[in-house]
Amino acid sequence: MISPALTSALAKWLDHCRALGGASDNTIKAYQSDVIGFLAFMTQHHGGVQGLGPLSKITVSDMRSWMASERARGGALNPRMVQKVMEKSRLQLGLPATATPHAMRHSFATHLLTAGGDLRAIQELLGHASLSTTQAYTAVDTAHLMDVYNRTHPKA
Repeated sequence: MISPALTSALAKWLDHCRALGGASDNTIKAYQSDVIGFLAFMTQHHGGVQGLGPLSKITVSDMRSWMASERARGGALNPRMVQKVMEKSRLQLGLPATATPHAMRHSFATHLLTAGGDLRAIQELLGHASLSTTQAYTAVDTAHLMDVYNRTHPKA
């Protein structure tokens, strides 16, 4: 059970979020749901009523335990789930059919590289075995690729 003091503090915090950020009612409801879920977990995790005092003693271990329980409750994320969410978002925003998770992956990698990201690091993030695959994936110009190659290849 969550104490009345904690319930009141949560309500004040949510009102504060709404006032400062102009957050929508849906955002506030999502925050409230997440925080109440966390507090319920903490009550079960530590036992007894959770008031304001225990909140000041939350540890990294507590947060990790909560995240693990949330992941276990929701199940593993799979590619089809991501595709469905992307499709729904794309339709709501009026984006073209080419706006797919795969296109976002390309865009993410290209933006990282354009912003000065290391091609080898991007290769690792994408899970590519070959640097040439990453180059093609990110639409890198040849001059930039040769610069990275010359700086990083042991026989360059």
